[in-house]
Amino acid sequence: MVDLIVMRKKGSTITAEEIFGPDQDPPIPYHCVKINNTWFAILFTDFIDTEMFSKFEEPRKFSVLESQILYDPNNSYKNELEKINQFVKEDLKNNLNNAIGYIHYLISDYKKDRWYRRDAFIQLHENLNAAIRAGVRALFYLNGFYSPAEDRAIYYSHSLQILPENYAELILQVCNQNTDSEEDYFRREKIFMDNIVGFFLGLEQSPRQEEPHSKRPQESQKRR
Repeated sequence: MVDLIVMRKKGSTITAEEIFGPDQDPPIPYHCVKINNTWFAILFTDFIDTEMFSKFEEPRKFSVLESQILYDPNNSYKNELEKINQFVKEDLKNNLNNAIGYIHYLISDYKKDRWYRRDAFIQLHENLNAAIRAGVRALFYLNGFYSPAEDRAIYYSHSLQILPENYAELILQVCNQNTDSEEDYFRREKIFMDNIVGFFLGLEQSPRQEEPHSKRPQESQKRR
């Protein structure tokens, strides 16, 4: 299925049905039509300006920015995209700082002691899982991207340019878990903190790198 974003002109009230006909697969949360044996999932929306973009959920921001412009005769969206990219640059910096802060909160002694005293190892593991998900999001921010939806974020993260050494093996080790085991919790936490969180700390102490964002995550360019 090919994903498309179709924007109507400002002030227009035209509908997707008027252009593409009825939605042929209503359970999917897009306007879906089949043309010449190819399915299209269409996000039909008003013109996306910077203000509208800033209010999108993060997975939608990811999708919008990874899209290629196919038709923009007056360069209306191309010009607006320059403003959007200025917003994105600052927004990603804030997201990265917030993600790292959230990780430290989840793995703090205060949070761990609360559940450790109750022998609630399953909750400790789940808090660590949340920290790992935040770490994956932070890798996208570091590389100049928003994070895609959680159901594909780890898979897409492997194609990012700036990653911890042996990332593929690390993510396997840290995601493998025995949820009622105290020993396994501390095994996973050490791998995560030493190799993934430590990776971010190492970058903070090294000379500033050029902003990546020159190449999209490889898998995100594939058809759904």
